Amino acid sequence: MSLNDLLTALRGPSGLGPPPGVALAAVAGCEYLPPKKVARADLQALRDLLPALPDDLRDGLVAVNRMRLRWPGGQIQLQAIKALVDALVRHVAHPTQDPLLREGLLPLACTSHRGHHVHTCARFVEGSYELVLALDRKRWTLPFRLEEYLALAIRCAGAPLWPLLVAEAARRELGLTGSFEALEREVAGLLVATSPGVDWHAELAQAVAGRAWMRPERPGKGRLLVDGGAPMSSEMIAAHLILGHPVPAGVLNFYRQLDGTVLSWRRDGLFADSRISGYMDLFWRKESLVAKYLGDSRLNGRPEGKYRVLVYGEYPIFIDMAALDLYPLYHWNYSERSLHRIRLTFDEYMLRFMRCGAVQRWERLFADGFAADTPVQQDILRAVRTVCLDQELESFLAPTARADRRAVAAAL
Repeated sequence: MSLNDLLTALRGPSGLGPPPGVALAAVAGCEYLPPKKVARADLQALRDLLPALPDDLRDGLVAVNRMRLRWPGGQIQLQAIKALVDALVRHVAHPTQDPLLREGLLPLACTSHRGHHVHTCARFVEGSYELVLALDRKRWTLPFRLEEYLALAIRCAGAPLWPLLVAEAARRELGLTGSFEALEREVAGLLVATSPGVDWHAELAQAVAGRAWMRPERPGKGRLLVDGGAPMSSEMIAAHLILGHPVPAGVLNFYRQLDGTVLSWRRDGLFADSRISGYMDLFWRKESLVAKYLGDSRLNGRPEGKYRVLVYGEYPIFIDMAALDLYPLYHWNYSERSLHRIRLTFDEYMLRFMRCGAVQRWERLFADGFAADTPVQQDILRAVRTVCLDQELESFLAPTARADRRAVAAAL
């Protein structure tokens, strides 16, 4: 497909008609800002500053000058000719400041994610050019031209870092196991309007509505903070798809709706002060926060890097990232310096987290190694009975597979 064909398709009667073979271009929620006209003075300045600029690349940059496509999960934004001219003028005055221009790389687009700077650049080669992906200090050649780059970027809805799955050298060096075809399928699924699984917005709203003391409008009685609820960000898609984490559907569904949830309240000696980790802390960070949080470097004989802190609070809850098929949850016991497996799925855990208002230590009711007839466990059960609605008590405890279930019920 030529660049003119691509732009013609984008100007189609629907406002964003998909180019041939570009199935995702018309995904709902896409914003298209067409290219801007280039000032004659800026174009002449570009020619003067870059006499070796290939004609086809120059014409391509003019054709897509400041063009932008934005989806709920990503975007494509091309460099403006004027911005390129300004950068080149600065480079002439201070040739050591810009590391890309110093290497002979002309930046065409840039994204930044948690300190990872990703540039798509052009490098002139014997009267022609090649595209180069610059990720931090790494450089990889991309096997396509500008028009192919744009068409492929549209196919994966602007998900950042997608070129890594096309550059074979990058895939080998970073140990990426995905493929471009898999990326395209996954992005298509993520951007579809449907959201299978639990409606977490509704669950959270129901939990707050049924407990007046948790409502934000009652100062001093309770405070509920919810940070998130927007569609998946481009950072989340990058972490999920590019870095190769096979996130279970339930986990992905939760974070698409509530990325970062805090329950904080205090009432009659009971309290909650819990924060669910954001998606990026779980799946993007280069290091685990377990050692920093607890001061321990190893847990149960496994490297701490296999664990992440899922819930921060009085007693943190860990998620085991090594068990990718299950993502089991663990309660941390400070006195024993040990982990206790929580016998709940991710969805079951989050439903109870909301329905009991994350009252302190509630997870111990479902964790291995805690006898139900101890005074501590009975205090926890009484706290749960206080904060849960009457009709919820039975379902709250129902899925547990604990052998002492009758003792739990009796304590209620």
